Amino acid sequence: MTTQIILPDQICDANGVPLAGAKARFYTHGTSTPVAVDDADGTPLGTFVTSDAAGRFPQVFTDALTGTDVEIETSGGTEIVTYAPAPETSTDPASANEMPYDPHADNAATNVQEAIDNINDDLYQISAAGFDLTAETTAAGMRDYLDAFYASPTDFTGSIPAITEGGVYPVTSATTGGWSGIANDDILLMMRTGANNGIALGFDASAVGTLPIVISRENAGVWGTWYTIPTLEYFTGRRFTSSAQTITAAGSLTIAHGLGAVPNAAKMGAWLVNVNTNLGYTTGHIVPISLGSTSSTSTNSFGVTVRPDATNLNVRFGASGFVLLHATTGVTTQITDSDWQIVFYAEL
Repeated sequence: MTTQIILPDQICDANGVPLAGAKARFYTHGTSTPVAVDDADGTPLGTFVTSDAAGRFPQVFTDALTGTDVEIETSGGTEIVTYAPAPETSTDPASANEMPYDPHADNAATNVQEAIDNINDDLYQISAAGFDLTAETTAAGMRDYLDAFYASPTDFTGSIPAITEGGVYPVTSATTGGWSGIANDDILLMMRTGANNGIALGFDASAVGTLPIVISRENAGVWGTWYTIPTLEYFTGRRFTSSAQTITAAGSLTIAHGLGAVPNAAKMGAWLVNVNTNLGYTTGHIVPISLGSTSSTSTNSFGVTVRPDATNLNVRFGASGFVLLHATTGVTTQITDSDWQIVFYAEL
């Protein structure tokens, strides 16, 4: 198998709930002829694959040379989306000199290997000029190199240095000048579009996962307030979804969420995942539930509570488990715990 078919990272319903048991069916492009696919180890998977409890499909590979159409449908057979053809990527190795490269003013290479060679030549010239690539790739080493490279670099100590058109300024003073993140070894990048208009960016390379970039704008010679720019790590690290958990009546769970802060109580929840037919539900069915007790008396303790802290979701199951409306009769009935699992989610 030489080609990987790219499937959606996750399939969800209109409310954002992952769809378990969804099917991705494969056909020769432009036809209704099914195409067999394999997994990464070459094990045959048949002509369709099924999503797991988190709505995710396995990786699939094919040797089809004419493209592959993919139809994705719910567990009940309702079509969700069709890709004709689906995006693919080759898994065959290719040498760097066979891979094209777009030449530009700084690198005239036309293939990747030639581009790499050109960059290596540039790095050698930098090293020959006195820049020790090993010793000076640390923040402090880079700062010292910039000190030597620029004739008279100005430290950022409360006001933005005066520049003509642009420059890179190492921060060598702990005086912040309006942003508590700017300290020793941080970098200040400055650009000017005119005599009295420009932009300044402050970078804190040590603040991974938080807000390491700030920006200020100059207007008519006056620099404004520093504003933070949220990074990709900031957004992608703000939601947690657990793996499917075993339900134990009166039991407890401690689930690490990795968010680094106490989740927002209004953005927490859970859903039940059927793993064996029960109450009219079949394997893969997902039922969103509310957190908290659903009991009417102390002798019938149904539900689940979650107490979040900055590290964990602390879970306690009701002594009687859960009740659901029967899928076909609509009658409230106690579930069989072993026929279900539960997934929790939390956001900041």
